Order: sequence, then C-alpha cells, then structure tokens
Amino acid sequence: MGKIKHLRHTKKIPKRRKDGVSQRYWTGKKKGKVRGHPRGEVKGKTIISMRMPKTKSEAQDRAMEYQRIQAMDSMSWGEVAEYQHFFERVAKKFNLTEEFKENGII
Repeated sequence: MGKIKHLRHTKKIPKRRKDGVSQRYWTGKKKGKVRGHPRGEVKGKTIISMRMPKTKSEAQDRAMEYQRIQAMDSMSWGEVAEYQHFFERVAKKFNLTEEFKENGII
C-alpha cells in the first residue's frame, strides 16, 4: 500500500516543504468560491459579523441588526446561543448589559 489512502483517487501530489521533505497530507488550497463568509448572504440568510466592535455605537447597531434578522429569519437554538454569548461579551466590554437585557438581546 504505497499510496496515501485519501490521495488515492486524486491526481494531486502532496507538496514538499522548503527543506525537501514531502508532507504526509495534502496542504494545497481548494479552488472555487469560499462559503460561510463572516459577513454576507449564505443560503438566503444574513449573517452578522462576530468580530468585536470598536465603539459603543457600533455595538448598538449590531444589536439592532441582530433583532431585525431574528424577527425575519428562523434561527436554530445553536445560532441563538452563539449570538447571545457574543452579545454578552460585547455588553460587558461597553457596559451595555442593562440596555441589552431590556431589549431582549441577552
């Protein structure tokens, strides 16, 4: 069994490192469109960026956008928990805990 199992049906050859040693697994990048971009549309759903906002007003804008999306689209419990955890951290950073609790974000 000379060939690596996961490369058996492909024509790709594992890349060699700079020092000339061949790597065990294929490390090349896949061609084509990248799905699941941090912001934008994925299968008709709008996604909010999970990067930490830089200002208090940006945090409030993201919270309003989240409320709008939550009202329009159906979300799984996992997505709701993920966003809740994110907004808890944002609220703690910008001292918005009371405001987010009043508006039902956390």
